[in-house]
Amino acid sequence: MFDTHLHLDAEPFSGDLPAVASAMARAGVRWAVNAAVDLNSSRASLQIHSSFPFVLPSVGLHPLYIEGGYPEELDALARGGGFYAVGEAGLDFWHGRENEEAQREVFYRQALLAKELSLPLLLHIRKGFNEVLEVLREAGFGGGALFHNFTGSLEMARKALDEGWSFSIGGPITYPRKEELRKVVRKIPLDRIMVETDAPDLPPWEKRGEIHRPEDLPVTVRALAGVLGLGFEEAAEITQANARKFFGV
Repeated sequence: MFDTHLHLDAEPFSGDLPAVASAMARAGVRWAVNAAVDLNSSRASLQIHSSFPFVLPSVGLHPLYIEGGYPEELDALARGGGFYAVGEAGLDFWHGRENEEAQREVFYRQALLAKELSLPLLLHIRKGFNEVLEVLREAGFGGGALFHNFTGSLEMARKALDEGWSFSIGGPITYPRKEELRKVVRKIPLDRIMVETDAPDLPPWEKRGEIHRPEDLPVTVRALAGVLGLGFEEAAEITQANARKFFGV
């Protein structure tokens, strides 16, 4: 299995990475992407990769972590090489649009960076889907993009497919009230679907109220397999192959 989005530099994992990595291996998680949220997280992603090569590093600035503006050091770090993606980057208007202009500017800079380095984008989108499309078009970004924790509508999925995006499915697909999401996922071509934990966040239904751990990925894969009418192993193989192709592993 391939977890396309998690945060091993965050608590409670950062203090005991060898044990976390062992648990992931026992669960069958062969690859993962550590999604950066700021400059320090980007640096930590590289450090984690040096000790655990199966955890691929990303470099980026989450839209909720832009209080200090866009750090110029981020570009220098990215241009130093070793990264597999830019992000997680995007727009988040869940709590309002007071800083929309700042969010757009930071996201635009990252889209240009990904374009320059020929890296895919890990997209964080909450209540800003059409605006994300606008920014990417302004930046002239035509590379790979992965819609992190996709829970959107069929119309949204169709627009994203037209843009060439792929979709990362997480814990929400296991929730009983998410039947509409399951209907939409059935409409997505199999070669555009991947899986994630977003650990330590977004636990599956059976783990709700608990810390979402990286070794929980099989729960989401099993749920996705059921939605798509596949066996567990087949779903694991398809999503892993998609992710390896997407990230160039």
